[in-house]
Amino acid sequence: MDETQPTPTWHDVDPPRALTAPEQGVVDVLVAAFGLPALRTQASEVRVSGRCACGCSSVRLTTTADAVRAADLVRAGSLDDGFHLAVEARAGRGRSARQVVLHVLQGRLHDLEVFVAEGVAVPLPQPRHLRGITVTR
Repeated sequence: MDETQPTPTWHDVDPPRALTAPEQGVVDVLVAAFGLPALRTQASEVRVSGRCACGCSSVRLTTTADAVRAADLVRAGSLDDGFHLAVEARAGRGRSARQVVLHVLQGRLHDLEVFVAEGVAVPLPQPRHLRGITVTR
């Protein structure tokens, strides 16, 4: 192994694929928490362009829809001039509780993190089981 090369975060999915029904359901619920119509448009056509290299269930997203304006992201809670905004939720309890985080970078849906622990693949929770949905900075 060449230790001078960084470990990739994502393995490309080529060509990008449509979201599964569970992925789409979770994305739709989390996007609704932002209250930004442009993100709803992105969510309607977003595709998976990568999967997490650690083996968890997280996916990188890509969209060709218009980016959300930075000013709108700031109004939604971004503290860095609209560069980053996220919404997170959890499902389940105790050690098996799953965390779900949808990241928006530079006005575009960027990735959907789904994890219990590093490298642990877990099924997506049903959207109706998501709790504690919170927009984070």
